[in-house]
Amino acid sequence: YVFMNIGKWEIRKGHDILVEAFNAAFTKEDNVELRMMNHNPFLTVEENGVWAQMYKDSKLGDKITILDRVGTHADVANIINQADCGIFPARAEGWNNEIPEFMACNKPVITTNYSAHTQYCNEGNAYLIDIDAKTQARDDHFFRNGVGEWADLGEKQVDQLVEHMRFVYKNNIRENPNGVQTAGELSWQNTAQILGDALHA
Repeated sequence: YVFMNIGKWEIRKGHDILVEAFNAAFTKEDNVELRMMNHNPFLTVEENGVWAQMYKDSKLGDKITILDRVGTHADVANIINQADCGIFPARAEGWNNEIPEFMACNKPVITTNYSAHTQYCNEGNAYLIDIDAKTQARDDHFFRNGVGEWADLGEKQVDQLVEHMRFVYKNNIRENPNGVQTAGELSWQNTAQILGDALHA
């Protein structure tokens, strides 16, 4: 069973807790893999390497694959179609385009019930991590001033992430028909139609 995350390495995207949760959810005997495609062009080669090494050096590092960037959207779709579940424990997002991409490929997704993707993620199309507190938006790299708020991902949220991962694995959940419908509603064609209707109203 293949879990996958796409999105540039950042604390904001929850990459610091995703590896923790994966190692807590499974053992070496479980038939699972975590694939990460996360190159961040705003980080140095060394900084990208630190993130990747943190995953590879973890308890289940031999079940974690770090993927290089690909050249086209078709390549991304091909990689998503080789996975079983998208996992996105983000503290905050502007949109999180990878979630509807996974949905469009009929894949279940696990994500936080917070920030921009709550505009299209719900209990019918995603496994949601409940957020009960917020914290300053700060990572000492991209967000140094602490302006704004992020979801606070504490022990309770990590536990929920672990539970969702175990659930989809143990129940062999590999499809998301409600997600397919959601992704269809988020098409550029529908967006253009809505904008056109608004301009002509």
